[in-house]
Order: sequence, then structure tokens, then C-alpha cells
Amino acid sequence: MLCRVRCLHQVAALSTVFIGSVVLGNVSLRYIPVSFNQAIGATTPLFTAVFAVFIAQRRENIWTYLTLIPVMVGIIIASRFEPQFHLVGFTACISATGARALKSVWQGVLLSNDQYVASVTPSLVFCCWW
Repeated sequence: MLCRVRCLHQVAALSTVFIGSVVLGNVSLRYIPVSFNQAIGATTPLFTAVFAVFIAQRRENIWTYLTLIPVMVGIIIASRFEPQFHLVGFTACISATGARALKSVWQGVLLSNDQYVASVTPSLVFCCWW
């Protein structure tokens, strides 16, 4: 029973992060153009690499991190010269991107755990509760 409760809490928290990323993504689209939103979304690999180090204790080789530099430089340039830049939209979009990366890493950690034998297990936990 304790395992089910813990599983339920972890899946609920993961779902909350996902919902937050969707909401923040939609908020960002109210303030910034879709093209700028997509450009900022290109920073997802950077967030994923950072979260993988801190959450999953997984380090990539140096070339992985070096390839992220041109992406970041491009986003800095695009942000600086975007004619329709809006701080609220930019912040919401960066937050949504970070939340998507957090969800990916966290989901990987949960699925690699012994308690989560298959990706169907979280669904089964919710079915048992209802």
C-alpha cells in the first residue's frame, strides 16, 4: 500500500509539472510570436542536460555540452533583437521549456526505478485508486 501511495504522489507531481509546462507555454504565446517561442524551445536540450546532471546524476561527454553553446548564443542574439520581445512571454516560455525538460528527466528516473516495471504501471496505479 505504501508503494502505491508513493507511486501516486510521484505520478501526480510529474503530471503537475506537465500541466505547468502546457499552461506556461500557452501564456507565452499570448505575449510573444510563435516563431520566437519555437526558437526559445530550442534550448530544451540545455535544460535537459542540466537537469540530468542534478536529478539523475548522469553526465554526458564534453562534446554534448560544447554543442549547446551555439544554440545558446543563437537564442541570446534572437532574444536581443526580437522586435516583439515581451518579458512576461519570454519568462513563461523559458519556464515552460525548463518544465518540459524536467518532466523528461524525471520521467526517465521514475521509469528506471524498480517500482516502475513498465510505463503502464503509473496508469494502473490511478486505475486502482478510482
